[in-house]
Amino acid sequence: MSLRSSLLATLLLGDQYGLQLHGEIVSRTARATPLNVGQIYSTLERLAAAGLVRLAGQTGDGLTLYSLTPSGRAAAETWTGMPATPLSWSETTEQLLLVSSLPGVDATPLVAAYREAWVGMLLASGPRESGRQDDLGAARALAQAAVAWLDSLDDLGARQVPLARLRPRRGRRPAA
Repeated sequence: MSLRSSLLATLLLGDQYGLQLHGEIVSRTARATPLNVGQIYSTLERLAAAGLVRLAGQTGDGLTLYSLTPSGRAAAETWTGMPATPLSWSETTEQLLLVSSLPGVDATPLVAAYREAWVGMLLASGPRESGRQDDLGAARALAQAAVAWLDSLDDLGARQVPLARLRPRRGRRPAA
């Protein structure tokens, strides 16, 4: 899943500092790869340079807060309704888990769009000439599993979680 997009979507919850964003993304998704906190800060810098996020002050103990700009909000809202391309299982699950956890965001259109894409892949992976059967068999099985999982999703609104306000334990705090 694109860290850029997941940061923007997570900022829909409100102003947050880097480690807080890290915790929100990790707790809301089933990331296939570890997420380094340094990646968060370097991506936030690029998002700020692109005009998608802005500095929004500091916490009481000096941690920099970030918020969405209007164009950042528009990009986040677009991403929450559009399947990732190219289609992949990890992108599908991570994006759906994150989007369905955001209060006020309806994940139903995203589920429908992913279902349509996976059904399309399922239809495209029909019987083929021999020689590629093993690869096509795997693609077909993955598409079938994805469609079954998407069909099993019930009451996505029940997954919605507000922004966590607990401060994680961390190293030395910046000086005031």
